[in-house]
Amino acid sequence: MNHLIQLSLLATMPMLLLGQINLPSVANGIPISETWTVTSGTTVNQYTLVQRDSHNPTMVKPASVASGSDVLGIAMTTVTGGSGATVQVARYGQISCYVDTGGAAHGDLAVMGSTNNTYCGDSTQTNVAGVAIGTRVIGYFLSNAIANSTVIVELTPGLMGTSITGVPVTATTITATYAVGAGHYLIIQAVNNATSTSAGVAAWGVMCQPN
Repeated sequence: MNHLIQLSLLATMPMLLLGQINLPSVANGIPISETWTVTSGTTVNQYTLVQRDSHNPTMVKPASVASGSDVLGIAMTTVTGGSGATVQVARYGQISCYVDTGGAAHGDLAVMGSTNNTYCGDSTQTNVAGVAIGTRVIGYFLSNAIANSTVIVELTPGLMGTSITGVPVTATTITATYAVGAGHYLIIQAVNNATSTSAGVAAWGVMCQPN
């Protein structure tokens, strides 16, 4: 019976990039994670942000501002790359994350840290509409925390993506297709946040995330 339930879940789960999906109980606070190979010569630390390696997208390495929009999730253990070493990367659910300079406020959206790119930074926003264009949204802080401590972050499918809010368009319908790799695709959510100007240009908020 348990096998049937697991198969049913797998049939309804969206494809999660290139990693091997692990489906523990989110209800019990255990995040959904993926198994990824760590890039040789790098070390991903427990409860820090990781990203796909731009030179080999089947591997992960510590997050950096150079590719901040490609943050994949949070490492669940500390692993040094080499000889096929792998790490579990939390994708959805609740997981600890180290806090960047300035601390974290309960309910604020977590983004890549500005001082330490592998730490979760506080966007000071509670809604993605207030997040700067091109900023990767990690999730929500579930409590207050000081810098360099750990705090529980809620990673959710609706937030683990790149905010490109405030994109102006000239029509009320947006149709776009984005290729991000074999078997991968983007969900686009558009919300009309303002009335049209005299020139007929409406201000829209758009959020794209991997599904």
